[in-house]
Amino acid sequence: MIDTEETAKKKLLSTSRAIIANQVALPVGILSMNKLMSIFSNEIQELGLSLSTFKTAYNEIYEFALGSERINCNVHFLIKQDKELNATLDSYRDSILIECFDLVRILSSEDK
Repeated sequence: MIDTEETAKKKLLSTSRAIIANQVALPVGILSMNKLMSIFSNEIQELGLSLSTFKTAYNEIYEFALGSERINCNVHFLIKQDKELNATLDSYRDSILIECFDLVRILSSEDK
């Protein structure tokens, strides 16, 4: 049987590390974390984790063209959109980085 709490920990830890290391773009990291929050909401609650910054940031960026859907957009639209997107992301960048480091610290210490 699959231990969903352990799976949630591993995926949250992996996503947090990828965001910290800039292995994924911040918008993609926010989308990934939001997806994990949907899939593992019970496990996240049981672990006592707060991912409020990700929730708030997601609510502000979900309408932007992100990821592969950008390929189908007009270049001028993307240039304009990216200015707005970057301004929005800048307001969350520090808080998200702190939240990612907190997740790594908390989830890594639970493995010991």
